[in-house]
Amino acid sequence: MEVIGAGWGRTGTMSLKVALDELGLPCYHMVECFKHPGHAEQWTRAAGGHPVDFRQLLDGCGYKACTDWPPAAFYKQLMELYPEAKVILSVRNPDKWYESTKETIWQINEALRHVPWYVARAQQLLLPGRSRAVHMVRTLVWEHDLQGCFADDPRKAKELFKQHIEEVKQVRRNVASLDLPRLSIKGAAGELGFSVLAWLVFLLCCLCSVATADACWLA
Repeated sequence: MEVIGAGWGRTGTMSLKVALDELGLPCYHMVECFKHPGHAEQWTRAAGGHPVDFRQLLDGCGYKACTDWPPAAFYKQLMELYPEAKVILSVRNPDKWYESTKETIWQINEALRHVPWYVARAQQLLLPGRSRAVHMVRTLVWEHDLQGCFADDPRKAKELFKQHIEEVKQVRRNVASLDLPRLSIKGAAGELGFSVLAWLVFLLCCLCSVATADACWLA
């Protein structure tokens, strides 16, 4: 594991994943859970405080980097397991992060939560891997990291988001900050898109010793 992405979802983690993949560092992201039957169950166990073999989950499947949930929820354990890995913390304005999360993954969560019981049961029988992944997201994201407050207490959810950012910075005090354009900028620069190219520049600086610190964040 060469790169650990400690930022929560909706902070540019998919662009970061694509950039890492382009650099030859296969990156584990939430979408990978749907490719590996059994992974969701392991992450759910980890959220419940049970021991999980992270090396088997990540190294065992050929990944050299990780970002987004579920790995971001366990950044401390991953830092201890891979002390030489670069740590990248993607951040975003808390209000924009909340609105983006509310309009995307929260909507999916709500839609799946309110499906008729027979549809849910059919999914468990016919698509067990997807059903476990949905359960993992509810347990790890909404209950574990956001403490069940996302919909009812937006202010607390934003505070938890900010606390996570500060905690990561405290864990790795020796940090370098590279001032790149914010990921919210729209535009295209080739097939990869602007935000992915921005991440590529950022990552190349980090990984090629332009930045010597062992953790970096995008302001």
